[in-house]
Amino acid sequence: MRYSYPGNVRELENIIERAVVLAKSENITSAEIPLHLKTVEIEEKICVAKRDGSLTDTLETLERGIIMEAMKAAGGIQTRAAEKLGISERVLRYKLKKFKIKEQ
Repeated sequence: MRYSYPGNVRELENIIERAVVLAKSENITSAEIPLHLKTVEIEEKICVAKRDGSLTDTLETLERGIIMEAMKAAGGIQTRAAEKLGISERVLRYKLKKFKIKEQ
């Protein structure tokens, strides 16, 4: 939704077609969305996080957002989210507690 689509409707149509072709199920997930669309969201989070000041705060804000997105994409299933993030379930549980992220 945040992407400007400089190619207008044709670009949007192509992105949707590509996602449908690459989808592994009936639902389109973030895995099928082109990286340049995801980058817009990541850049936006970095800009928001920078306002908070310190590097630690910025990194924690980004990490929290990434974990929340992974949990949402995994339907709240910690095993899937941890796998998607490339971390163990134990580390994910620790971070969920650390960032006070409630299980979906």
